[in-house]
Amino acid sequence: MPDSPAFRKVRAAFPTPCARVSWILIADGAIGPFGPLTAGRCFLGDPTMTEPAPDLVNVGSFVTINDAEFARMLLESEGIEAYIADATIVSMDWLLGNAIGWIKVQVSAADEPRAREILAQWQRELRERPPASESDAIPCLECGKEMPLGVATCPECGWTYLGGQGD
Repeated sequence: MPDSPAFRKVRAAFPTPCARVSWILIADGAIGPFGPLTAGRCFLGDPTMTEPAPDLVNVGSFVTINDAEFARMLLESEGIEAYIADATIVSMDWLLGNAIGWIKVQVSAADEPRAREILAQWQRELRERPPASESDAIPCLECGKEMPLGVATCPECGWTYLGGQGD
């Protein structure tokens, strides 16, 4: 950890690292929240955030950012604050994903059991879902009969994707 007067002032103002804040390497002559800083020194990224960081634990690891974002949004829809870690590294060099454990979804330690259950339920639903149809047909939303791809009106009931009941 760096030890400079500017750093000590920041640490005194913010003794607990804040949520979503990282240590940033600064350039020579940069101005920090308490004056000029020296090259090679670090300072707390956003001094306006005073919320203490929760003890975060990993509850899921995902190969793609889409899956990780979906898991994060699913948890947040259930009232659990969730964060994504290592997405930038995997996005910059996908081959590093295996080395770092892919993209992680993190929650506070207090929410871990509930978050794991929500994600496990999501995974069960994905496994139990019937496989995608090999045919080029889509179901009619009114009667369920398969309609050939490209046909907008159901030949069985007359329902149409163009606006409800057919003419």
